[in-house]
Amino acid sequence: MKKTEIPRDLLADEHHQKIKGEKCFIATTVGGGCILGAEVAETAGCEDLTAAYGVFGQEAVEVQPDYVPTTVNTDGWKATRQAWTNLFPLVIVLSCFLHAWLKIRDRGKHLKRTCFELGERAWNI
Repeated sequence: MKKTEIPRDLLADEHHQKIKGEKCFIATTVGGGCILGAEVAETAGCEDLTAAYGVFGQEAVEVQPDYVPTTVNTDGWKATRQAWTNLFPLVIVLSCFLHAWLKIRDRGKHLKRTCFELGERAWNI
């Protein structure tokens, strides 16, 4: 059997779904080109997301007892960021570049052309 280390640089996001007509969220963890975890969370609140992402955390530690991720890239949702720091206090939480750029765009609309030019420069970085 081939063994490999669990990736330490991750991406986490919640996918909106319905189970029997009820809205829920699938807390998904990916890294190294693989889906590493997917668990249902009833809400997108910190407590439910911590529990859902915690399933990945528990399984990772079972496979690799000293496992701690280095970074996790998220969409910037506060509850997602807090869930990851609850589980792994030393993890560096990164905001998705697209979501960060969208925030700049949305907050700078009043700047009109200047916002467009700045956004274009940031996007091209």
